[in-house]
Amino acid sequence: MKRALVVSTGAAMMVAAAALPAQAATYTTTGAWGEVVHYSGSNPGEMVYNMYAKDPAEDGHCARWQFRLGTAAWQWHGAQVCTGTRTYTGKAYGKYNHFYRLCRTGSGGSCTKTLEFA
Repeated sequence: MKRALVVSTGAAMMVAAAALPAQAATYTTTGAWGEVVHYSGSNPGEMVYNMYAKDPAEDGHCARWQFRLGTAAWQWHGAQVCTGTRTYTGKAYGKYNHFYRLCRTGSGGSCTKTLEFA
């Protein structure tokens, strides 16, 4: 059975998704929407998630995920999406110290809370 976890925007909260193997989590930031859906694996550190995004605002900005390992710098992850259609953007791996967040390109760092695999 799949369980859903909806996460609202805010800077202080971290989500330890590895604790919920069968889940889907949705994220929103100004003008963008993203979803992380469990794909395979059941043990923490071995889970794989499909990542989706859409950006229906049609204002020249796009939705795109970022990835960070530990305390390293954030880097773009997967394809950017500039339409209102839910689009597959890549995989997320539920490994220790892997962090993901949804952002809008060119919008001055508008990103969601961080998704932490711990």
